[in-house]
Amino acid sequence: MAIKKLTKAEAEWLSQFKELMAACPSKRLGSYTVGDADIKIYDKPAFDAYRKDLEKKVRDMPDDVTMHADIGSVLDTIQMPFQVDGVCG
Repeated sequence: MAIKKLTKAEAEWLSQFKELMAACPSKRLGSYTVGDADIKIYDKPAFDAYRKDLEKKVRDMPDDVTMHADIGSVLDTIQMPFQVDGVCG
């Protein structure tokens, strides 16, 4: 299957999206997806501190989604207009 280049409208939309993301007014926000069409926005410093503290106390760490639920660190969800795949690498 041949890969098509971006259309003019797609390229313009992506450019605007990148500009908007680059203008984020905070270093506090983190994001993740579990492979859905949404992205979770969370309080990264609070989550990182919780994870670091928990690593000292438990042998088997819960997964990140469970930890976010435990402490309520998800601040918002962005519904994307397309699938967001969760991949490793």
